[in-house]
Amino acid sequence: MHLGMSVIVFLSGGVTNVHSQDISFEEVKKICKSDIPREDRIRVSVIRFSSRMRTLNSNNLGTELATMLTNALYEVNCFRVLESASNLNDFNAEYNLNNDGYTDASGSSKGKMLGAQVIITGEITEYGEGKQTFGAFGVSVGRQKANVGFVLKVLDVNTREVLYSQSINMEGKASGFSGAQIMGLKMVGTTDRSKALNNAVEKAIIKAAEVLAKSKDEWGIESNAESLNRNKTIRVNVTGIGFGEVVSFASRLKSIDSVTKVSKSFKNGAGIFSVVTSLSGEDLAFAILEAVGIKYEITEVDNGTIKLKKN
Repeated sequence: MHLGMSVIVFLSGGVTNVHSQDISFEEVKKICKSDIPREDRIRVSVIRFSSRMRTLNSNNLGTELATMLTNALYEVNCFRVLESASNLNDFNAEYNLNNDGYTDASGSSKGKMLGAQVIITGEITEYGEGKQTFGAFGVSVGRQKANVGFVLKVLDVNTREVLYSQSINMEGKASGFSGAQIMGLKMVGTTDRSKALNNAVEKAIIKAAEVLAKSKDEWGIESNAESLNRNKTIRVNVTGIGFGEVVSFASRLKSIDSVTKVSKSFKNGAGIFSVVTSLSGEDLAFAILEAVGIKYEITEVDNGTIKLKKN
């Protein structure tokens, strides 16, 4: 971030507007009880803060805003916060290390990551520097003050529907900046102007965490546990069957209680089935054996995958 610059940030699309006010992060933390089980929290991921403005170094600013909001949401205990999909290089490296045989096979494996139920995004649209003005709104920022504004978007990962959107605008003062760290991210504020900006950003991130925590019940998203129980998809691979047997095997899978949907394909001499069920992998494996009889043998039951072969 260019700290000699006063910044105005907007995450576009909000229908309501939260203006500058004094807020305490300690009060925000009280919105949700700390003992809420993780499986009962909505899974969220802050994926990006972006900008279309050529005059703004949006990559650095957007990355810092996303990092701060991710950390803030983790601390309020309302959500199960997942890493952004854009930051998976470390996970891939760990998976490759395990898959290449360098570990004892107890490490990373594909198919075990949780998926986000909602993603949180934002778009930076304008900023002002000193007494000059930029953008459509003609905002002027003085030496001792800075304004930060954004519209928070909560998006359904399955439908792309905007579940929640709100504009937030905060004013910061040089005298209000509390220290060298905002929501876990170090900020180097050596001038009055950068301190004012830091103070505005700090307030805006805290306010964002507050409105997300208070609005989560309005999103229409089931709790983590309910969603996992109802929407779990298990992959079933069956070797040794022909193309003509795929349809009959799928019919037997559909006959199992608690199986709500089965999709099928045939590739490289194997039937591949995606089974939507509330059963665990182990329980589904036993149910499959009862449904298909002794002609099939289960060779592997793993998290999210069942493998069978025809005798």
